[in-house]
Order: sequence, then structure tokens, then C-alpha cells
Amino acid sequence: MSELTNVRDTLLTISHPDRVLRYVDDLMELRRKQGADFTLTAKDVWLLPILEFYTEDLEGWMNFLKHVRDRLQESSAEREAVQDFYKVVNVRFIQRRTRSILDVAVDVATKKQMIENTWNAKQLYAKRCIQSWKARKDNMLTNVRKSSPTGRVSLDHREELLRDFWEMVSDEVNNGEVPKA
Repeated sequence: MSELTNVRDTLLTISHPDRVLRYVDDLMELRRKQGADFTLTAKDVWLLPILEFYTEDLEGWMNFLKHVRDRLQESSAEREAVQDFYKVVNVRFIQRRTRSILDVAVDVATKKQMIENTWNAKQLYAKRCIQSWKARKDNMLTNVRKSSPTGRVSLDHREELLRDFWEMVSDEVNNGEVPKA
């Protein structure tokens, strides 16, 4: 873990950490695709601890980015750039998680014979699931905003709410509770 701390601390001293983080993200994708054939250039060896730790752990990678962001000076251009990149990775995380939950929901609905075992029926059901979950998510966020004195929710709080929401949906689906067909 101290190797990761060293890399993080180095990132905090360079002028455009977001560029390095984006580069690392590209290297992670390359490493996933190439597997055992992946090699680093000598100039990139210092990034190896991040690659080893987070290539297969998108949520951990997001937490690392958040930690780097939070250590940068408030309202600095570097912090803003890292936050922008963090948002990109967060969207990717949510898309992957949603896709994974959706796959399980479609399988559950097929096994319960709620839908036919055809590609078209599964696609239509997947669309209905997304619409159902979106309505629930939007309702939850609206209620939270209404209860807030400012009528707004901070990005970090919104992220936490959404993480909890998708965890709840995942639990429901894993327990066989899926939207009606």
C-alpha cells in the first residue's frame, strides 16, 4: 500500500495530474485487453502499483481518484480537472453496474417465465426495467432535494445516494424481486 501512497503523492506534485490519471486509465484498459502480453515502458514503471491494484477494481480506482482530488487545493484547476475525469469514471462504473444488475433481472424474469426466452422479449423487458428503476431513482432524488434546506444535493452526497440505490436494486434482483413484465 505504501507504493500506492508514493504514486499518489507524486501525482499531487505534478502540474496536470488529470492527464496522468487519464493515461493510467488507458493503460488499465490496454492491460485488460492484452492480459499476460501487457508490458510497460521504462518511463511508466512507476505507475505499476496503480495498474496492479486497480485494473480489475473500478470502484477502487474511483476511490483513488476521489482521494487524489480531495488532496488537491480547493477550487484549483488541477482539482477541477481531476473531478471532471472522476465523473467520467463514475459514469462508466454506474453503466457497468447497471448492465450487470439488468442481466440478472432479465435472467430472473426468464426463469420465472415472466417473459419469453427470445431476444426481442428480453430487450423489451430490459427497457422496462431501466424505465422502472429510473422512475424510482428520480423520485428518491426529488424527495431528498425537497428535504434539503437548499433544495440541492452535493455531488458526493448524490453519489452516495445513488450507490445505495443501486445496491438496494441489486439486492432486490438477487432475491428474485424484479419489475413486472
